[in-house]
Amino acid sequence: MQECDECNSFFSENIEVHLDKFTRPFRTIAQIRGKSGVPSYKTKDKKSRIDFNKDKGLVSLETLDRRISDIDQERKKLTFNFEYEPYIPSAVHKSLVKMALSIMPEDELRSFQHSIKWILNPDHSNKLITPQILRAIFIPGPNPNRILTAFLLRRKKNCTTEGIPFCVFVIGFGNFVFQVTIPSSNDKSGSFIVPFFPTPFELGDNDVGVGFMRFDLSSHEIVRDKKETFTFSYDGIEEIKE
Repeated sequence: MQECDECNSFFSENIEVHLDKFTRPFRTIAQIRGKSGVPSYKTKDKKSRIDFNKDKGLVSLETLDRRISDIDQERKKLTFNFEYEPYIPSAVHKSLVKMALSIMPEDELRSFQHSIKWILNPDHSNKLITPQILRAIFIPGPNPNRILTAFLLRRKKNCTTEGIPFCVFVIGFGNFVFQVTIPSSNDKSGSFIVPFFPTPFELGDNDVGVGFMRFDLSSHEIVRDKKETFTFSYDGIEEIKE
């Protein structure tokens, strides 16, 4: 799907800015590089931050009155505590659907015309499916998804199971895999059975102890003060005094 300059500006200002805010903690933890490098995380009062250093990895710079990490020295566990920037969940969902449509084969787009119109509507209270669920897994370890990977999974033509969605979008980056249903005119059922598609990281001998997450992106109201924690194991910690 191609974008004109006007559409690109619309997407950036109306939906992608919310995806950026929602995924910033994920991208910082996963060390995902953007145009300006790996995004830093800053607390609202700007007193503490997490940066990426190419030699040291993630570096947490904290003040005594504004800690953003907890250290369990006995178990050798490090927990980062993130606060999201204010974002609109429904706009996040729209942005993920837009990403899916941007890699959709052109001859398949006829089944998603109402999704395209929905994305172009600045009113985020309008919904094509309810609830708008994002499923995610967190994979421990150093950058398990070394390259960004995306899949469009389409329902088989001979599928007779009621409520299976026509299309599901799966995207993996860094330590995370996201899965979201893409609304389609081929979805005739009033309710969905949305399977969680397994990844290589939780199957058989490759099971590394992934963590499962579920986000309801149905609301069109601004979400404030949402928090998330991510816990890592470590071999050693170096304290840097500045």
